[in-house]
Amino acid sequence: MLSGAVREMLVDLIEVRLSCLDITDREDHREMLVLRRALQEVNARPAESLDGMEGVPPAHMLPRRGRKARARYF
Repeated sequence: MLSGAVREMLVDLIEVRLSCLDITDREDHREMLVLRRALQEVNARPAESLDGMEGVPPAHMLPRRGRKARARYF
């Protein structure tokens, strides 16, 4: 359960990290995507939820990241 003050602090920290991020390679780009997703999840969470997961869509309903897995034939 996140209080409003804690949620605001997390949003501020994530936004500061995103603004300071200098994307030079795939790893930096991946970190940016993870930070954006974290920001979405923190913003989707209500300040006072009973179990801490209300308002966050289930993982199977979120868009997939990256490429589809290729079929491998051995």
